[in-house]
Amino acid sequence: MITPCEYMDDPVGPIRVVVANLSSAILQTLTDQIKQQNDMELTGQAQDAVEVLTFVSENVDVLVLGAEQGYNGGLPGICSHLLTEYPRLKILVIGSNSGVEASTLYWLGLRKWHSGEINTTALLSNIRYAHKLNPTV
Repeated sequence: MITPCEYMDDPVGPIRVVVANLSSAILQTLTDQIKQQNDMELTGQAQDAVEVLTFVSENVDVLVLGAEQGYNGGLPGICSHLLTEYPRLKILVIGSNSGVEASTLYWLGLRKWHSGEINTTALLSNIRYAHKLNPTV
């Protein structure tokens, strides 16, 4: 499902990214790639919900969140709280649904966009896409 949205003309500064609850393989690969991007800044790696809340309160643009075991493609519990408290935040959820690794992007008003199967290049593109979304529309 693609939800209509508007884009910001030119977001300023690097994309501030926090990663949380990712498998070790995805975590290492993704963090290494984010660190190599000129337009991204890895601002934290959270291991639990408390750390996610700490990092997100420090002005993060995109949270890349690994879904818990048994993920069914729905909204992880912490997301609705975060999107209510931090309306400019975008959350890219990575999970396995029916045996296929995929990502879903959530933003203000619980809008969502399924990006399909994932790889590192696709995740970096999805982070950039998320950053350009206008969260006030």
